[in-house]
Amino acid sequence: MTGIYEDIEATDRPVIKVAIYTRVSTDIQEEEGTSLDTQVENCLALAQANGYVVLKIFREVFTGSLYRERLELSNLRKMYKEGEINGVLFNTIDRLSRNQIHLSVLFEEMQHYNVRIECAKEQFDSTPAGQFMRNAFAFVAEAEREKMLQRSDDGKRKRARNGKLLGGGVPRYGYMWNQDRTAFVINPQEAGVVLRIYAMALEGFSIHSIAATLTREGVPTRGNIGTRKFKGVWLHSTVHRILSSPCYIGKALVYRTRQERVNGHRLTSYRAEEDQIHLPEGVIPALVDLATFEAVQIKLQENKMKLALNNTNREDTLLRSGFVVCGYCNRNGVVTHKSNGKINYRCKSTGDRERGECEGFTIATHKLDSAVWQHVVEIITNPNMIAQKFDEITGKNPAEGEILPVERRLQEIEKEVQSLVKMGQYAQSEEVVATFGKLLAQLEREKIGLLNEQKELQRIDLLYREKQKAIAVYRQKLEDLDDSFSYREKREVLDFFGVKVYVWRVGHTPRFKIISNAENVLSSDNIDEVR
Repeated sequence: MTGIYEDIEATDRPVIKVAIYTRVSTDIQEEEGTSLDTQVENCLALAQANGYVVLKIFREVFTGSLYRERLELSNLRKMYKEGEINGVLFNTIDRLSRNQIHLSVLFEEMQHYNVRIECAKEQFDSTPAGQFMRNAFAFVAEAEREKMLQRSDDGKRKRARNGKLLGGGVPRYGYMWNQDRTAFVINPQEAGVVLRIYAMALEGFSIHSIAATLTREGVPTRGNIGTRKFKGVWLHSTVHRILSSPCYIGKALVYRTRQERVNGHRLTSYRAEEDQIHLPEGVIPALVDLATFEAVQIKLQENKMKLALNNTNREDTLLRSGFVVCGYCNRNGVVTHKSNGKINYRCKSTGDRERGECEGFTIATHKLDSAVWQHVVEIITNPNMIAQKFDEITGKNPAEGEILPVERRLQEIEKEVQSLVKMGQYAQSEEVVATFGKLLAQLEREKIGLLNEQKELQRIDLLYREKQKAIAVYRQKLEDLDDSFSYREKREVLDFFGVKVYVWRVGHTPRFKIISNAENVLSSDNIDEVR
């Protein structure tokens, strides 16, 4: 691989090949470029001053409180594990991680692979004192992050207790911010649209019908600003939010939701009403009276009940809910029931020409279901296809390679503790004794954190192995295929193989196309025409 510096004079000393890792936490910082660019400049200066050859510069926009989820950091780790580099440069230690335990794991891993670690703005050596300083900096970085989050939350709650909206983001449709961004004021142009949406809902229009009508008439949306994917299109979700949000009756609530990370995923849930903060009347002016709002909620519930009743015979439609896609506009197909008893799939956009001038399609459900399942049977009765697919699904154990660095570091901590205890016995002054005490306390905190990290990695490893066992059982069931597959099991197979069926109008070639993860494409050219 060619390095950035090719004009370094040849010397007898070995060439140190390094990579530079830079990180910011937000897209705004990345767009401004100043933070990442400054980090790169400082690290390049460090590399040039020491004659290092820079093979790769990594730029990452990701929170510093996580490390296994970071793509660029994973690529960096892969480079030094494979021996491509023998050094890593950072601007400051917190660019690698703000979590003390994660830093400990990563540093141990780099040292295990004999990787040189250098910071442009901070200097550490490999002695116990140097390691203590690294841990101290990591502790300060982690503590500062927690304080920063707490200060931000305290500021927001104080603002809410003073009867003010939080002041961030885009206001609800129908409103705009007041001058000091403490409350909403009515947006006259959008308010009329909100009132019309509520009136249509009371008249019995479905949410989809309301969205299609507004789109067809060219009623402006917030998506008209910029180059959003759905520019000028009223989405079902947008109309539903307008019809269900209590802000339109003047009810101002903040801290309605909470976010928490569970098993590596960020989950959003509603807080209990007593935990939400109610703002004073008038912070959000009402656009709809309470009687109208409550009547609309009843209508929405009635429509939901009707939808459930219309889908009582779900097993008549194998490909419902996402497996059928319009070949013209790429929107999902929906199920329609005719008065003569026929059931069809059709494009969701039918009758809504503004959504990409869609031609629309209609196709009999039982014929398409039969053709698609026959094709899937051909896949799952082919041993080679099954083996390939299950290899892809199983993938790599996410905990592989992560547990050993933690275990090695725990062993090192035990040795360091024993060494410090022995040296402490010969301490001659209170100052030295205090220093040893701080080092031991720091190691104990690190040990507790590493044990928690080890427990989490073992949990991930166990889940992976359980997944392997479940997949092996499922694979055996497919290999022993008979005619006993239930409707639910058939849909599980469709989902497992990522089946999508693109459909066009009668006369189009092909009439439909089946795509799955197990193979490329099967067109209806190879199947009897389905009308």
